[in-house]
Amino acid sequence: MGTRAACALWVLSLAGCSLDLAIPDRGVASDAPGQLDGPGQREDGPDSFVSPVIISTSGMCPTDHPVLLGGGGKCSGTLSATAASGDDKWTVICIPSEIALRFALCGTPDLLGKLSTVSCAGESTVKASCSCPTKYYFVSIAPAPGGWKFTCTDYFSRFTGPELATGGKCLTTGTQPAQKDGTQTASAQCPGGYFVVSGGCEHLQTAGVIRASYPSSPSSWTCESSLSSAKVRAHAVCWKP
Repeated sequence: MGTRAACALWVLSLAGCSLDLAIPDRGVASDAPGQLDGPGQREDGPDSFVSPVIISTSGMCPTDHPVLLGGGGKCSGTLSATAASGDDKWTVICIPSEIALRFALCGTPDLLGKLSTVSCAGESTVKASCSCPTKYYFVSIAPAPGGWKFTCTDYFSRFTGPELATGGKCLTTGTQPAQKDGTQTASAQCPGGYFVVSGGCEHLQTAGVIRASYPSSPSSWTCESSLSSAKVRAHAVCWKP
């Protein structure tokens, strides 16, 4: 067969074939700030939806979502501190010391005008920092009058608190609380159209300490105890734009 005939047959066979391109899913635990599956993820393009609140798995708020609303953390041991570090970073301390998973809740610039420090209540408080004394870890982080309150314990079962969280600010409109009970773990789910902007975790009995308290999706907050039989309650502060 001549070269021209072979080329013609190759072109015809190519025209009758289809090309299947598999597009990989985005993972929830991406290191790129704000890249999440579901309603909280960002998309490119002039007509794309920009979520007012995203979760940064690096603990740092990106420039397009610079307003730090709060955050949480996940430890393999126990959680000892979950707090703001400056205006755009959320920090987490674990016992024993480890590199913790930290999650920052970050909002668009217009959310700054919706924050107030007047008459805060737990169900509307964001950016509340909780830190146990050295070598202590959390038993509870729960909503209370004036903001969030937390209780800590040490290796010898001595307790401190409840202490009022520091630096709390209120979202002035559009918030409502959600909670969910469970054994060792629980996840509080916000209603449709709401974003999680803060949250907490508490034991419904004295046994057990907190291993994790963090935003597990753009609309839910997860609580985890170190004790498999512990009864826990996850709290979420939900906000609707």
